[in-house]
Amino acid sequence: MGTRYAKVSADYASQSSSTNIYVTGAGTNSGYIFTVGDIVFNIRTSEKLRVTAVATTYITCDRQYGSAAYAAGLAGDELLKIGSVSEEGATSRNVNSTLVENNYNYTQIFRNSVSLTGSAKASKVYGGSDMKLQRAKVGTEHAFDIEHSMWFGEKKSTTGTNGKRLTATGGIDEHLNAGNSYVHSQGGMITAPDFNVFLRESFYYGKDNASKTLFSGSIIISALNEIALGQIQMRPNESSYGMKISTWVTPFGEINLIHNPLFIGELAGRGYLLNLDNYEYRYLADNGENRDTKLKMNIQANDADGEIDEWITECGLDRKLAAESSIIMDVTG
Repeated sequence: MGTRYAKVSADYASQSSSTNIYVTGAGTNSGYIFTVGDIVFNIRTSEKLRVTAVATTYITCDRQYGSAAYAAGLAGDELLKIGSVSEEGATSRNVNSTLVENNYNYTQIFRNSVSLTGSAKASKVYGGSDMKLQRAKVGTEHAFDIEHSMWFGEKKSTTGTNGKRLTATGGIDEHLNAGNSYVHSQGGMITAPDFNVFLRESFYYGKDNASKTLFSGSIIISALNEIALGQIQMRPNESSYGMKISTWVTPFGEINLIHNPLFIGELAGRGYLLNLDNYEYRYLADNGENRDTKLKMNIQANDADGEIDEWITECGLDRKLAAESSIIMDVTG
């Protein structure tokens, strides 16, 4: 089912004649959610308007298509499509089809090496094989590199110094800031009314009573412990992404709360409320070659006195429908 909501993107005049109303908030070409003959309700002014023409970013409307007087529209006014009217004997109306926005991202090659000299390999150390320990430590760093990029990376494609393609994957932060996502900048401590505004706007798009997941830093988690006192429930022995999940059932929808330990420093006051159906980890795989994470061992030169191992992954983040997710940021403790 297509959306019925859009927002006015530029003020329009109070006039009795036909008016072009510029719209946003319903995808790249927001005007195309409307069809000639639709009745549109400006919720703030109560005026009803009848759509007479449609373009990518605006609709042309007959004014005062009801008892409420025509009034000036303001950027940010909400428009609700409430139905359509057709004259007797008319032919069929135009049909609108909705498509998921065509988006793209790149995969990125992540590499982290482990190296020990022949002498170090032959030395007896406390705790067992040092090579095994170093592989585990570097493997953890490799995973951290990937996760940080999935959150904060920016997609880019260029040519490296050897003349080969050099690509970086774009993360969640880039996707939401570049899309139609709601970004709530608090700029201080957050209260229950503030957080209700964030939730109201965050659940504007997506399925009714949908379940979304809030990955956030410690400052936001602490604030929610006070705001939702007694309402947050821990799921016994359940975790996801290696993190414990708590659940908060709100009138807007269910929120799965996850404290992300990567969000430290200024990021402790930031959170990403995501519809996880719109994100998927992808790795390059074709022609029998799988570029998911693997450990390549003994890749040193034949005459090297030592061993080099390497963790390598070529992966990226599949992202779509940014408007169904949102950001809360600049929350202080």
